[in-house]
Amino acid sequence: MDNSQIKRVRIGNLKTIGDLGKEMRRVYRQAHTGEIPVDHMSRYVNALNIIIGATREHELEARINELESLLQGDKAA
Repeated sequence: MDNSQIKRVRIGNLKTIGDLGKEMRRVYRQAHTGEIPVDHMSRYVNALNIIIGATREHELEARINELESLLQGDKAA
């Protein structure tokens, strides 16, 4: 398959878990309507799930760091 046969798809913003969920729903609809093969959908959704997990971990780490900073501030006072 050469580059002229590859369909370019615009991917939405993937910065938040909500954005990732929207993208998952879009990919599901594409598979449901036959635009993409189901096995491709499965791979895409799996990758998006991995990104969601990493995003949650990052957000949780930031929240823990903020709480630790607040606790350190209380001990100093």
